[in-house]
Amino acid sequence: MQQKKLGQLYQSEIYRRMERLVEDNPMKTTVSQSGEPLINEADIREMKQIVNQCFIGFEEGLRKKHPELNDIQVDYCYLSMMGFSMKEIAVLTGDNYKTVWYRLKSISREMGVNTDLQNKLSAVCGEEQD
Repeated sequence: MQQKKLGQLYQSEIYRRMERLVEDNPMKTTVSQSGEPLINEADIREMKQIVNQCFIGFEEGLRKKHPELNDIQVDYCYLSMMGFSMKEIAVLTGDNYKTVWYRLKSISREMGVNTDLQNKLSAVCGEEQD
């Protein structure tokens, strides 16, 4: 079932648009420096909408089980749920790779995750959508 949901995410317009942004960005191979974010608030809202459609109750469950996460950390959780790598998140957010690594490591620590953050994030969802 999770593969089906991930397939829905990967077929969404927002995922394809974000993927193109990463592919077309000349900075994608040098994310050691911060840059301008490639995604805006509208993109983030659309991303959250599609993740919450595929994984019903994602944000509610995330905020309920982990109220210590701030809004930026929650946005990173969404990007992780979309399947973006640390390097891709760096390109999309305009953050440097070390910042992304640190934030994801911090999220993992706060959530008690040692390995696969995406699996842990999937576990916070409510009912599955058929």
